Amino acid sequence: MRHSDQTTSNADSVRHLASELSHLFDQQIELGKKEAFVGLTPTERQEYERILVKIRESYAKLAKLETDR
Repeated sequence: MRHSDQTTSNADSVRHLASELSHLFDQQIELGKKEAFVGLTPTERQEYERILVKIRESYAKLAKLETDR
């Protein structure tokens, strides 16, 4: 792959991950509000934990893209 193609691909990946993180943060905030005011059901608690895992995974992917530059 040519350098410019890889740069474009990395930029697209970063944009995708940024969008995914934004969505995950929105979900995290909504569940955090619910937790603060009424508490979470066990299912909602599992969803919150799943979101945290996805956020960590997305940050790891971003770090890898940064080192692959």
